[in-house]
Amino acid sequence: MPKLSTVIDENDEELVALSKLPVGQAAVVVKVDENLRGIKKFADLGLVPGTLLQLEGHAPFGDLLRVRIMGSSLSLRARDAAFIHVKLT
Repeated sequence: MPKLSTVIDENDEELVALSKLPVGQAAVVVKVDENLRGIKKFADLGLVPGTLLQLEGHAPFGDLLRVRIMGSSLSLRARDAAFIHVKLT
């Protein structure tokens, strides 16, 4: 598996942007950065720290990601997913 681009948070955990997660990989949300749409949008979708998720796939065209969370699939723009940092499980 290729090395993922990671960042180290204040707790010395290696985090990956959700937008860079490999298809099929499970992860736990650790940090959600504020963006123009606000953190509330992500919270409304269940994307809050501690949530377990799995990247199911990418749309063939465009920048949509399909994410499995709490037993449901949701679509998320890759540019929005870049604000969500996860830890691989």
